Amino acid sequence: ASPRDREVVPAGGESSSLGTLRDLAEGTEPSCREPITGTIARSGRISCRLLPFLWAEVRQHLPPRGKRVAWARRRQRGAEGAEPGRPGDPGPCPGMFKNTFQSGFLSVLYSIGSKPLQIWDKKVRNGHIKRITDNDIQSLVLEIEGTNVSTTYITCPADPKKTLGIKLPFLVMIIKNLKKYFTFEVQVLDDKNVRRRFRASNYQSTTRVKPFICTMPMRLDDGWNQIQFNLSDFTRRAYGTNYIETLRVQIHANCRIRRVYFSDRLYSEDELPAEFKLYLPVQNKAKQ
Repeated sequence: ASPRDREVVPAGGESSSLGTLRDLAEGTEPSCREPITGTIARSGRISCRLLPFLWAEVRQHLPPRGKRVAWARRRQRGAEGAEPGRPGDPGPCPGMFKNTFQSGFLSVLYSIGSKPLQIWDKKVRNGHIKRITDNDIQSLVLEIEGTNVSTTYITCPADPKKTLGIKLPFLVMIIKNLKKYFTFEVQVLDDKNVRRRFRASNYQSTTRVKPFICTMPMRLDDGWNQIQFNLSDFTRRAYGTNYIETLRVQIHANCRIRRVYFSDRLYSEDELPAEFKLYLPVQNKAKQ
């Protein structure tokens, strides 16, 4: 225990937390020829030999076991470098795709699906999240709009206690530029067992790297865009560590979403499966 976390009880002295121990401190243990002196740590560890009934007295002044366990876990998270304020340690969190064979493509949102937000949670304040038909591609898309980008968003997984557990290093999002403020955020785990967040915004002009978050500017073309995010490369360049897996994805207003998926590498247009191409519905109608 550090000097801040301990109380020294000298021979013949008193401790404010334990009451008067003069009579006990001036005595001797049956197996010890020296007076009973030592340090009593608040965590319950005692560095000297004490009589059994003295230990019983000490235990009365310790916090309940539940609190001691919670404190120990918080100290462990701090030692492992977990981000302060984040619930839980990255390790024990169950990953949704942890036991899934991950190769090629792994989709987490498809606007045409029957339940596009099945594994997502949504927060809406002064805005809306709804599925509409986009005029450019004549197909269903998910629209996220709000007066404040920070209060209208979708996040995956829906359960805040879970993580994605996706190891594929490329995040690809097919997004329409609505010419309004827009931002998205990705949380990853690196080989130092630290959670890092990457936040890209179209209203930011400079890149800022802090211990647990890296914010960067993003420029979108008019209309539909394919955003390709190399998570492994960004983790290495920003923090000098290796990317392990993606824990969470959060997409804020204002945008329209066609699909969000992960891949093991970047694929050319010819290599992409038909359902991963943006203008598939229009092309199909033209063929018909």
